[in-house]
Amino acid sequence: DIVFCNSETPVAGESLGLGGYPTFNAPTEFARDLSGAAGCNLVNMANNHIYDKAQAGVDQSRQVWENLGVTVSGANRNQIEQNTVSYVTKNGITVAFVAFADFSNQQGYEPYSINLYHNALLVEKLMNEARSNADVVVVSAHWGIEDSHVVSEDQTRTAHLLSDLGADVIIGTGPHVLQKVENRKGKLGNSTLIWYSIGNMLNTQLAA
Repeated sequence: DIVFCNSETPVAGESLGLGGYPTFNAPTEFARDLSGAAGCNLVNMANNHIYDKAQAGVDQSRQVWENLGVTVSGANRNQIEQNTVSYVTKNGITVAFVAFADFSNQQGYEPYSINLYHNALLVEKLMNEARSNADVVVVSAHWGIEDSHVVSEDQTRTAHLLSDLGADVIIGTGPHVLQKVENRKGKLGNSTLIWYSIGNMLNTQLAA
């Protein structure tokens, strides 16, 4: 019923210029097919490439996903949006979706543009709201060292913090390879399933 995907690119379309590595931007049809053919309906936007086309890329990408009826989190058009937790209800179960990233490849973004887990106040605010209003809290975390199967100290520390704040599931992306899975008891009595990195399903890095 809920299919999580990390789309590590803006999907702002041709108006901002399509691009591959190192500055990404996909056609809007990519989002259409991820949500349609692939069934992605919970999409992470908090990653190091989401600002590759600046704020316009974030704005247009969010609009594309929303027009497709997809629940997104992690990159925002304004401060109000950043302070708002995303929810989806399936079969009577309400799921809160919160997303954070380690950093952005591009500079010059507004504080509200990307949810970074180094922003302790933001993390605590969103997690507290999510835990108070949902049956299940799913957190997307874009972190770690690329191409490394070893979980870093930063990943472990952040995962345990999110667990203690009430996360039920933590889905890690960023390393592009598989990393270990951990089951942990959070301080609120919750049991947290932590996937430190789910690897890549589809990868194409055409030169820009």
